[in-house]
Amino acid sequence: MKKILLTPFLFLLTTIAFAQTCLVNADIVYMYTNAVSDRIILTKIDKSVCCFRLEPEDIVELTNQGIPEKIVNRMIYVMQRRNVQPVYNAPVAIMRPRIQVRYSAPRVIMGHF
Repeated sequence: MKKILLTPFLFLLTTIAFAQTCLVNADIVYMYTNAVSDRIILTKIDKSVCCFRLEPEDIVELTNQGIPEKIVNRMIYVMQRRNVQPVYNAPVAIMRPRIQVRYSAPRVIMGHF
């Protein structure tokens, strides 16, 4: 009984432990305002899972906060290259819905004809 209860708990724990966090706009602003070099920021963008929000007003906000054009361009490029939509409230684990397959055996009529 303990083994049955422990297995789902361990699965959930490993899923949370290995889940990747998304790099978001605030992370870029934080690194840039704390004097991280542009080169390191660009490498971080290339090597991370990114969930940038890049609507026109967001790009204006990044520019107003002093983020260089080459960093904003890389953010746009990475999001377009991966062809993903930004995830604002991403769940830790995504479960597939179960698909129910119904099989009905052919009916056999027994009798004398």
